Amino acid sequence: MDWQSALSILNQIAAIAVVLGLCLFSHETGHFLAAKAFKCRVHDFALGFGPSLLKKKRGDTTYRLNLVPFGGYVRIAGMEPGSEQEEGSFHSIPRYQGAIILAAGVFMNMVLAVIVFAAVTMSGGVPDPDDSRIMVGKVMAGSAAERDGLLPDDEIVAVEGCQRSLMITDVLPDSAAAQAGITAGMMISDVDETPVDLPTTLCQRVASGEAEQVEIGVLDFTVANITDQYRFFHMPRSGAQDDCDCEAATAWLESAWGVKLGGLNSTTVVGAITQRPDRPVELTVRRDGEQRQVVVVPDAQWDRQAVRERSGTIRVPHAQVGKIGVVLQGARIPVGLPDALLIGVTASYEAVKFMVDSLYMIVTRKIEGGTGGPVAIMAMSAQQARVGWDAVMRLVGLISANLAVINLVPIPPFDGFRIVVIGWEGIIKRRINAERELAISLAGFITIIILLMILTSKDILNLIRFGTP
Repeated sequence: MDWQSALSILNQIAAIAVVLGLCLFSHETGHFLAAKAFKCRVHDFALGFGPSLLKKKRGDTTYRLNLVPFGGYVRIAGMEPGSEQEEGSFHSIPRYQGAIILAAGVFMNMVLAVIVFAAVTMSGGVPDPDDSRIMVGKVMAGSAAERDGLLPDDEIVAVEGCQRSLMITDVLPDSAAAQAGITAGMMISDVDETPVDLPTTLCQRVASGEAEQVEIGVLDFTVANITDQYRFFHMPRSGAQDDCDCEAATAWLESAWGVKLGGLNSTTVVGAITQRPDRPVELTVRRDGEQRQVVVVPDAQWDRQAVRERSGTIRVPHAQVGKIGVVLQGARIPVGLPDALLIGVTASYEAVKFMVDSLYMIVTRKIEGGTGGPVAIMAMSAQQARVGWDAVMRLVGLISANLAVINLVPIPPFDGFRIVVIGWEGIIKRRINAERELAISLAGFITIIILLMILTSKDILNLIRFGTP
């Protein structure tokens, strides 16, 4: 192993520690600060797990720095189910204060998410709406892009000679598309259930059939619910040629269907590469003011790919996809602190909304597969470390917001369950039976442990089989 490989591994381990450590420790910090504010005794407040490297006792609290930096914990007097009510314990304070202590962990997760998203925004800026260039930001060592001659700061201007995407920007009045109900803001994704990525592949796929009409699948990004975004339309097949170039395909789509397509975007570039594992992809790049062709052969790698079904169900199986090992970026403009904080709040809200929607889809079986446990989180952290630390910090924000949602679920051992218990005790004006609370908490804890064991086993098996959770 050379020193670069060793540094890469250390970088990935550091990313795992940062992601898990920040997300979990911020949650425990919320509980700790609220408990101290309400004069609850705190026995221990620790950064990390395992044996203590350093510890110091101040008042009733022992502060610990532990060996394994993947999180932390706080031990508040009287928090154990069935514990006695003693002075300075959790059950000796008003119930609303207890609820605040429990909710403070969730609050701190959201604070962390906002701060991280805002910091990443201030560091990297936001996309420039007046500059649609697609630039190669980072080329990873040993990647297909490096091997085949793609360089940082190359501007990608065409894929397979095509400068168009399949994003519909306009629909002509009284056209076939307008009569079918297609609108601007939709993106064509497949033809007769076969994925297409460019106007040329769409035209060729349409021309390959014999029926008078072809069924196309589109993603309607004007619809908020992702399970309702996938829609089908029937369009005429006549006039399509199986040897059309991009210009001819674009012209045919406008004349036959009445749709106008947008310019090349990063989604189209990624899609074209993803759908061509071990197959050459011709990229036209602008380098030093001159255009040139770079033929890249994407490495075939296993990864999870979302597959949308007619019913609206989304499956996330493993599939071989093409990857070339680059980070694409566009022109960006700097933002100040107020705008960055607003973006941080918005991004945190979107992360929470996405998590709530995902939980709903999992419970209602609208999404199958794709769930992962701690091993999957560690694998994602390591993967983002290879991209860059801005990607790692975005993952921190996303997971922190997700933890906030998970901890409000009203089942033990999550904080949401304890909040519900406190609310019920407030209604009945007494504590619930200690043995019953302990039994419910223990059952919930065992259930979560079993679930984590199942997810971890699945992640490890996927790592062995596919190299990714």
